[in-house]
Amino acid sequence: MSQLAIVLHYHDLRTSDHPALSSLANAGYEILPIFVYDEVNLRHLGGAAKWWLNYAMQRLILDYKNLGYDFQLVKDDTLSVIQELVEKNKNKDVSFHVSYDPDPKHRSLVKKIQDKGFALTVYSTNQIFEAGTVLNQQGNVYQVFTPFYKALKSRKDEWLDGCDALSRDFSFSNYRLSNAVALDQLELLPSIGWDSDMTEYWQPPRSAKWYWKRFLDHVQNYGSSRDIPGEFGTSHLSPYLAWGELSPRQLYASLHRRGLLDQSEQWVRQLVWREFSVNLLHHFPHLVDRPLRPEFEKFPNRQQRQDFDRWKKGQTGFPIV
Repeated sequence: MSQLAIVLHYHDLRTSDHPALSSLANAGYEILPIFVYDEVNLRHLGGAAKWWLNYAMQRLILDYKNLGYDFQLVKDDTLSVIQELVEKNKNKDVSFHVSYDPDPKHRSLVKKIQDKGFALTVYSTNQIFEAGTVLNQQGNVYQVFTPFYKALKSRKDEWLDGCDALSRDFSFSNYRLSNAVALDQLELLPSIGWDSDMTEYWQPPRSAKWYWKRFLDHVQNYGSSRDIPGEFGTSHLSPYLAWGELSPRQLYASLHRRGLLDQSEQWVRQLVWREFSVNLLHHFPHLVDRPLRPEFEKFPNRQQRQDFDRWKKGQTGFPIV
């Protein structure tokens, strides 16, 4: 029986340094990559997130086109899509492959898929270290950043591990989903043009690699210039990392190849802050909407409507809020 591996993209919108795609290709699987826009099981997106997803999806579609595959999008309940895929491919050994996501809603969806008995493999695609595996000597969760950072620095020989090199070409499936839609049918862009400034600033055709190459000329100045708004001091890679358009491992490897690790330590710390946050969210999923320490839930604050209105209008008396 032939093997059909279905890769369910979510916050891993890339084809390079993708452990699922590499391992499946190397093992000779027939691969069916898809994206399910699921408003039933997953978190509803705000307008800015939808805007970014639209252009990230354009870039992913182009990446797959360059690999010879017509990427498929679906707007549906992921569980229904999975059920159809299994039923329509009964002559094949069907398996599903996802990237780990710390979002409790995505983790809940993964559990639902597993509870229904479907074969599912979860990959550490967007972290340098698998979430939940970095613990202190007592086996407890790090809740303070500095000890966490020191623990990861002591394991720097492992930072480039995690994704097998591609040793053979991809073999993509020719199966077509019955309810596949075009990108514009997801209706991710706003119906009124509030996004013109975002479009002008971000220039959507630019890829994460474009911003990274630009930042490499300034990375050694990151520590001194990142907090000065009038200077080019940051990488602009946060949204690209958030949607998995490139991986922290790729960035670290790029610095390593260029011999820039010593000059870029302040910026590498920010990558580790990301790892730290994922690790905390893995162990404490309530952090999505509640503080880590319960006593902070009733943190004193001023309920002054006038102050709030002044803040909204930029009239606090401070140059930047």
